[in-house]
Amino acid sequence: MNILVTGNNGYIGPVLYDEIKKKKFKSKIFGLDTNYFKVKNFSDIQLNFDIREFPKKVFENKFQSVIHLASLSNDPIGNRYEKQTEQINIKATKRLIDLAKKNGCKSFIFASSCSVYGKNGNNSRHEGCKTQPLTAYAKSKIIIENYLKKKSDKNFKAICLRFATACGASPNIRLDLVLNDFVFSAITKKRIELNSSGNAWRPLIDVKDMCEAIIYSVQNTHKVKKILIINVGSNLCNYKIIDLAKKVKSIFKNTSIKTQNKIHDKRSYKVDFSKYNKFKNNEYKHLSIEKSILKLKKNIEILYKKSKKINFNKFVRLKVLEQKINSKKLTQNLRWR
Repeated sequence: MNILVTGNNGYIGPVLYDEIKKKKFKSKIFGLDTNYFKVKNFSDIQLNFDIREFPKKVFENKFQSVIHLASLSNDPIGNRYEKQTEQINIKATKRLIDLAKKNGCKSFIFASSCSVYGKNGNNSRHEGCKTQPLTAYAKSKIIIENYLKKKSDKNFKAICLRFATACGASPNIRLDLVLNDFVFSAITKKRIELNSSGNAWRPLIDVKDMCEAIIYSVQNTHKVKKILIINVGSNLCNYKIIDLAKKVKSIFKNTSIKTQNKIHDKRSYKVDFSKYNKFKNNEYKHLSIEKSILKLKKNIEILYKKSKKINFNKFVRLKVLEQKINSKKLTQNLRWR
């Protein structure tokens, strides 16, 4: 079986490839990536194309399933590059879906996001609740979910995984994710600085659990009639931002926490993950936040040993894109020169 993974050289892809190999899948993994953030290739066969303009012949490889991770991910990038977010997250993704269906692909696994719930206060949001996306990134996820509702059928099944906020160790670490940032700050500064009061809610999920959900979805499309839209995470991992900082402080004892009490984050959502646990036959065992913190600690300390000093911006997606533009490697439209 051939599987296409888009965005395979990003944050999630390397962990996914490792987990697939551990499970000894009888599958060949094709990676398709623009390589903005590449450290090395995480695939059996690598296809280096801009997701906006990859050739149709890519689908001559007869993919059984497409795992779509590629996107301009996170709110700062979506706000700074709104036009490019539309090109990549929406237009290019629709083309990918159309080509996958046309060429006989049986399933399409889409990495969506719980950020589609936007501002919802203290009540947990389930899949039947109204979505309120506040950013270009979150809006793009809803648009593609709706497109897949139209395109999916019994021969082309879609699973939209509304992931909680990602965290955890990866060979291609990101430090622009809330928990990852806090752990890095605790290690390097012994200080965690919040850019808000910290009272906003966020559900969290370790990247390894995200990969487990993706693999399970590929293996269990028979459970889906046409399309499944599902929140992915654990009810035990809904946290206020300030409480996440305190979790990190409990492990890094000499760390201080500074908040900005007059600033309130509009993005605040608790999420109900009961449907996902049922999808997993009530057998979902998540990686605890404490374990995620310890794995991150090890990940970051290894980086420290290699370089003695870590360039924070190297692991922040928006900063990486800006650096490549400033050095004339990328155009303002985020195309390689």
